[in-house]
Amino acid sequence: MKNELTDLTELFSESKKSSEFDVVLTLINYRGMGSKEQMSNLYEWFDAIEFYKELYYQYQGKKK
Repeated sequence: MKNELTDLTELFSESKKSSEFDVVLTLINYRGMGSKEQMSNLYEWFDAIEFYKELYYQYQGKKK
């Protein structure tokens, strides 16, 4: 376990050296200014589910 902690500590230190600001944004899961609808593609996936279901039921056997 000690080896993993050392590796993580080194990785975190190297990340901070390259861009501490990006590390902080990653830690707080900041994606930018705007609403959740504009920042996530989750809504596109929900729309796509019906499209994929149509494709799935369109074929039979091995094509399916």
